[in-house]
Amino acid sequence: MNKWVRITIVLIVVMTSLYLFRLPLSIWFMTKVIDDESVQISCLDWSFAGWSRLSIDTLCLDASGIKIRVEQATLDKSDFVAERINVKLDSSSTQSNQSKPTVTIPVLFQRPKVVIDKLTLQTPWLEQIITLSVSEPRLNHFEISGDIEAQVALQSTEVSAMVSLASPVVKVFLPTQIQTLSGVLAVQFDGETVTTQGTVHTVAKQSLKGLSCQAQLDFDGEVTASYQLATQAGLLTLIEPIALQLAPNCLQATPIKNELTWQLMAPQPIEFSPSQLTTDAVRLSSSNTDLIAEHVELDLTLRKLNTTFSLAHQSQHFGQHSAKIKAELASKAIAIQGEINSQVDSFLVNEVMELAQVNIDSEFVVRGNPQQTLNVTLQPQLKIGSAMQQDIIAEQLELKAELTSVLDMPSVLRGHQRVAGIPEGVSVSGPVRASIEQLKIQQLQGQWLTLEADLSLQPDGNFIITSDLRSEKLSHDLAAIEKITQQISWAGDLSAGEFLSTLSGNTSIAKLVTPKMIVKDLKVISKASQNRTIKSSHVINASGVKVLLEHQYSEQSQPITVRIPMQSIDVIKPLVKQWLPELQLSDGSLSATIAGDLVSGLYQFNGMMENVTVLYQDRLLRNVILPLQGQLSSANIQLFPTKMTIQEIRSGAVLNNFSAELYSDESNFALREIEAQVFGGKVSVENILLSEQPQTVTVNLERLSLDDIAKAGRDVGVELRGRISGNLPVHLDGKTVRIKQGKIENHGEGVLRVENNASINALKEQQPSLQNVIGVLDDLTVESLVSDVSLSPDGWLDLGVRITGVNKAQKQPVNFNYTHSENVFDLLRALRLSDEITREVEKALNQEEQQ
Repeated sequence: MNKWVRITIVLIVVMTSLYLFRLPLSIWFMTKVIDDESVQISCLDWSFAGWSRLSIDTLCLDASGIKIRVEQATLDKSDFVAERINVKLDSSSTQSNQSKPTVTIPVLFQRPKVVIDKLTLQTPWLEQIITLSVSEPRLNHFEISGDIEAQVALQSTEVSAMVSLASPVVKVFLPTQIQTLSGVLAVQFDGETVTTQGTVHTVAKQSLKGLSCQAQLDFDGEVTASYQLATQAGLLTLIEPIALQLAPNCLQATPIKNELTWQLMAPQPIEFSPSQLTTDAVRLSSSNTDLIAEHVELDLTLRKLNTTFSLAHQSQHFGQHSAKIKAELASKAIAIQGEINSQVDSFLVNEVMELAQVNIDSEFVVRGNPQQTLNVTLQPQLKIGSAMQQDIIAEQLELKAELTSVLDMPSVLRGHQRVAGIPEGVSVSGPVRASIEQLKIQQLQGQWLTLEADLSLQPDGNFIITSDLRSEKLSHDLAAIEKITQQISWAGDLSAGEFLSTLSGNTSIAKLVTPKMIVKDLKVISKASQNRTIKSSHVINASGVKVLLEHQYSEQSQPITVRIPMQSIDVIKPLVKQWLPELQLSDGSLSATIAGDLVSGLYQFNGMMENVTVLYQDRLLRNVILPLQGQLSSANIQLFPTKMTIQEIRSGAVLNNFSAELYSDESNFALREIEAQVFGGKVSVENILLSEQPQTVTVNLERLSLDDIAKAGRDVGVELRGRISGNLPVHLDGKTVRIKQGKIENHGEGVLRVENNASINALKEQQPSLQNVIGVLDDLTVESLVSDVSLSPDGWLDLGVRITGVNKAQKQPVNFNYTHSENVFDLLRALRLSDEITREVEKALNQEEQQ
């Protein structure tokens, strides 16, 4: 009895001690059972809730990267129910399993089922805490609700789950562009491979900054994927295409502005791993356009992409286009080469120029380090059947170029630009050739225009452009040019704050044809410089005539000066002869200068024609001195008064020492203070307008010699001596000349003698009774001679002559009235034809022209 009592007391003491020390003993026991130094039990408080149930107030497990705290849980043979379980992961937990090639799935088929009212999960990569509820309706089959909605099943060989993409926690990981995401993914995990399959619907919107519009992505289809834990490699397959919808204004400025619906497809699985992503093809297509990337290889470690792009487009509006590009892209080396082919029947450029039958074949190569230097080679070939813009028509245009460029990428990426918007760090060189078979600009037409140029832009901003322009023929309603060639060399510096350049050129024209003249062998030597203003000078040689032209251009003014330096009048004789065959020039010299501003339209001019002999038809002018000085504007021409002189004018009557003052009055040219010597006397006119408007001028005659007048009339047998003066009112209207009420009278006594005059002798024989009357005229001293003068527009001169005198031999006073009518135009024409001097001059000029 005492023995059993003692045993019972010992058991009670032992059991009481075990219960009292249950917590440290439980922690020690569980540590031995777990047998993992990385897992520690930091807290444990439990008690019996019955003969077969435990009540766990707190349980704390600390492991590498994870902390678990269980609160208010009960455990019996059938259920484990916890009110709260808090799980906290730190950053080390994301790396804890990387060394394990596989994962073992512990599945117990005899254990209590789990119910967790509130499971909170705190991770370093989520700002918010995930809250879940977990239940286990059947053993190893869990239902999860809360921030994640899923159904999980555990088997001995795998874990399977059905995860809803509409779970609240999924939205946390979505970028802001994704508007909606729904669907269910079936996930399976066998410890080595994770496979997923399910239906996904998502809508995303993205603003395209470069196009200032919005694009919408839609995907509604099946997705399958697999992932190997050991190799960390996987496959992703998109069964359905991704729809891309662009806003109407996205492509408004492009030829494909109506192609707003696109599809993105990956026909073959996408293979991925931590170091690489590959697929056979990715295709982006619309109703008219296909863009395919083939053999895509993306090295994630080296950040390198290898692929081949192909583009195909065909539409009625934009024609056919194709491109094939092979690209090898890396962070420090790229190699891109490809070709582009385009064929367009017609399209508009900037809504103003229409191009037809356009063909483009281009090849290009880009190689180098995008962080240092890129080398670019471009070989475009362009053919255009016709180009039309308002009054401009060009046919059969061709352009070929072989350009090489070097890009200093650090300078380019800085974004600094030189003058004319050219980026810093860019160099370009190579030949360019262009040709146009037919060109028409309003009334200007050209044939076979070719341009060959070489350009070179150095990294330091210095550039040189040389060009050779040729055309077989340029024609206009007013002129035509045959075989024009122009060579230009243009050099400059773009690195300075201002555009600095110099230009030199030579232009040759084989023949310039106008309706009135032909100029052969025309040459122009040009030079120009540009700083803040453009200054240019041109030396023009046309059929021996030399002209200098200087011009400046700025925003405020455009001064221009044209000079004809002093040169012999002979150089312009061939041109004048073509323009006006009846006009011949010889001897003397000429010069001229015109200077002004193209902006204001005001010009000053002066010129000199000195000691020039002029023969117009049968009218001869000797030693002409004609200075010109004046001002020219868009409204009128103003001549400053200058004095002109002519030594001799032979036009039937001979005028010597002609002088006059040339000037203008309200755009009307005029001569004033006109004087000349004729018939031994003087003729003068106060003022005469050089226009066809009606006017009346008074011709003053002073002391003209009757002897010289009689000699000019070639009237044999009649001798006149004495001098006359008078005034002749001359009425001018267009090309008609009329004299009314003109008066002539003598100065002092004169003499009239008639001896052996055929007309007088015939009159005496016909009327013998008049012999005594007529005889008094044989030797008449003229005391008074007065005549009325009139001239009709057709040239008939009527003289009403009244003579008073005395025949001293017969001592017979005489009053003689005489009316004479003669066509002056015919008389002057006869006098010109009989002018031997004029004929000799004309003969000499003709011989000189022939030589």
